[in-house]
Amino acid sequence: MLGVALAWSLPPVIGAEDELSFGIATGYSSRAVSRGVERAASAWQTALEGDADHWRGAIRSTHPFDSAAPEELSSALGYVWKWGAAFTLDARGTHFWYVNQPVVGAPAHSFEADLRLTWTSRNGWRLGLMTSHDIRFRADSIESSIDYDLMLGSWGTYLQLRAYAGYVAAKDVLPDAAGPQLSDDYSYGGVDLRLPYHFSYHSSVAVEAHHALTRNQAKAWSPLGSSSGFRQWISVNYRYDF
Repeated sequence: MLGVALAWSLPPVIGAEDELSFGIATGYSSRAVSRGVERAASAWQTALEGDADHWRGAIRSTHPFDSAAPEELSSALGYVWKWGAAFTLDARGTHFWYVNQPVVGAPAHSFEADLRLTWTSRNGWRLGLMTSHDIRFRADSIESSIDYDLMLGSWGTYLQLRAYAGYVAAKDVLPDAAGPQLSDDYSYGGVDLRLPYHFSYHSSVAVEAHHALTRNQAKAWSPLGSSSGFRQWISVNYRYDF
């Protein structure tokens, strides 16, 4: 489960009229956070994504500067259905590889299946609902979100706003541990602000600010042993669209 910073910086789902697109984003994040859980104190993150008609594929990496956290790699493949201009359904499968996992009993590999429904209003608000299942943690999660792009005409750009809330329930947080299984469920939420600036047709930079929190979260979720609480971080990334 990689941090959301670069994942959010990738382009929105494509329409039926799009045939092929390809882009790469890379940058620094002062924290790597996934579903409110701190995965690394600071990290360099890279995302490579391609779209072909209704198909989507992505490869993402998180390289922490703190040796106590694992490097994380993921590869995803998904398919998008669109109904008019309002509704989008996105089905996706993602394989996660936690390189040099430091938490005893935590898996080195995992696979998650996601299903996300998005409704876009006439004035541009985007409401999302996503359900996920992870086969290694035997975890189910649900997340609701709301997004909006606030135009900043005098600056020649826009401010992306996002708020989200979710719930995770896992039957075994440490599936490779020798002892009894550790089940856990927790809730999380957060707010993201993203300010992109396009300085050419293909290139852009973005500055992001994030605030998230978890409640009743077991420390075993985090390679750093972080428990419930508030997290704030910033990120800066560069993106090139081919």
